[in-house]
Amino acid sequence: MNSSVSPKTHWHGILSSFVEINALHRHEGQSRVGIKMAIVDDCQEGCAPEVDCSLHFANTMETGLREDVCCFSGEALFKKAGVPICIVLKNSKEKVLFFKKKEEMAIFEEMSDGEIEGNAPWTQFMLQYYGCDSPTPLVAISVRGRNESYHLTCKSDKEVQFKEGDFPDNIEDKDKDILFQLSKVIGYNKIKFKSFLYPEHYLACEEDSNKLVLKEEFDSEEASTMFTYVTCKKK
Repeated sequence: MNSSVSPKTHWHGILSSFVEINALHRHEGQSRVGIKMAIVDDCQEGCAPEVDCSLHFANTMETGLREDVCCFSGEALFKKAGVPICIVLKNSKEKVLFFKKKEEMAIFEEMSDGEIEGNAPWTQFMLQYYGCDSPTPLVAISVRGRNESYHLTCKSDKEVQFKEGDFPDNIEDKDKDILFQLSKVIGYNKIKFKSFLYPEHYLACEEDSNKLVLKEEFDSEEASTMFTYVTCKKK
C-alpha cells in the first residue's frame, strides 16, 4: 500500500477486495499477494454491480476491510458486488462439472477441451460475489442458457439443487441458502465452496455417482471438496 494514502481513506467504501491466486504486486516495494479493489466515496454507490473483476480469493484479506465491505438497505443483508465471473470447474480427477438441464442437476464428466466448448453453456458456471462481513468472499453459483438461468441452492435436508431464476440483487436472511464461502485451499492450487447456511458442509463430488452434492467435511484435505477452475468467456 502506498504510504502517502491514509488507511482510513484507502479502505473507505471498498466493495470488493479479493486476493488473486499467484498474482504478485510489484508496485513500490509491495511483496505480498496483490489485492484488486474498487474504491468509492459512497457506500451505496459501492453496492451497485459495477466492478469488473477476475476470480479472487480472500485468504489474506485485511481484517480492517470487513467492517466496510457491506451495505445494508431495508431488510437486505447482502448486495451484489461486481459482475458475475464465468468459470469451468473440475474435480480432483479432472472431470468437468456439467449441468443437465432436463434433470436440473450437475454431474462431473470426462471431457476433452473440444467437448467442454461444445457443451457450453452448460459447462460454464457463473460466480456472483455478494457484499458481506465474512472473512472470506461469499458467492452464488448459476448456469445460464440463452433464455433461462438456474442458480444453486442448499435444501433444508442439506442437499443441493438448481432452481430456475437469476441472481437476486439483494439476499435476505431467508435466501441465504444460495450463498457459499469461497476459499483457496492452502498448499494447493484449488478452491472450496462452503455452505453459508450449513457451515460444516461443502460442495463436493460424490464418488459413486459423480454428482455435485453437499458434504460434511471431517478432513480439511478431503479431495472430493476441492476443485480446480479455469476462467472462460460466456457463450
